[in-house]
Amino acid sequence: IPAQKPLKPSRISYTLPAFAQEGASSLHQDPADKTWHPEGRIIFASFQSFDLLATYAPNNGNDEAAFARRAAWDSALSAEVKGRQRPLVWVGDINCAPEPADVSHPEWFLQQCYQGDVEDMCGQPGFTPGERKRYLSILEAGRLVDSYRRLHPASEPPPAGGPYYTWRGHPPVHQPVAKYHGKGMRIDHCLISEELLPRLQESSILGHSEGRIGFMGSDHCPIRARLVNAEDKTGCTSVAPPSDSGNGSDGGDVVTVES
Repeated sequence: IPAQKPLKPSRISYTLPAFAQEGASSLHQDPADKTWHPEGRIIFASFQSFDLLATYAPNNGNDEAAFARRAAWDSALSAEVKGRQRPLVWVGDINCAPEPADVSHPEWFLQQCYQGDVEDMCGQPGFTPGERKRYLSILEAGRLVDSYRRLHPASEPPPAGGPYYTWRGHPPVHQPVAKYHGKGMRIDHCLISEELLPRLQESSILGHSEGRIGFMGSDHCPIRARLVNAEDKTGCTSVAPPSDSGNGSDGGDVVTVES
């Protein structure tokens, strides 16, 4: 988290109470140590004026066991964000493209992968009706806002080659065609609490094109969100990495979150 001056979190954890508490689904608990997610999918840090949550959501998969695993994840996160008392910034691979405008080829993606009897799980993982419905219910429960879509509204899929999608299919390797090449999904997000909207200055996708420019060898590209003090919309020109010399104050800083 680059910032105008160093930030030091007051607390860091590697799971959330909704995953670790008694009675929670064992699918996301480490039996040896409940203070960690067993696959390292969660980092949570508290700062003076907001909490930061970074997650890597499990893929929805193509069978009922995978569907149940993702549903348990979504259920725990919905419980976690509901009724929060502190502003939240939630970043990461959330593995959901919530609207048709968030994929390059909506109808094509709905015809991929699982096409079985569980109708709301049909389609490309990350774009099934069930996942999209749960994602929107989580945002509603936590009074969260999709920072990118707030600043860049769209009702139709933007051009496939532009900087609009955070995941892109791999180009052909040792074969003439790769079916996902040239297609994209916006499944990495920065979600912020409604009360942080006055501080939102930027939300960007930092990669583009079917050549995956800016993807740095991955099939996902970085995203960036910038929050400023609500009373200072001027921004800043210099940033510095976090340091132990910080006093934990972030109320008057420009905070840039990249994932």
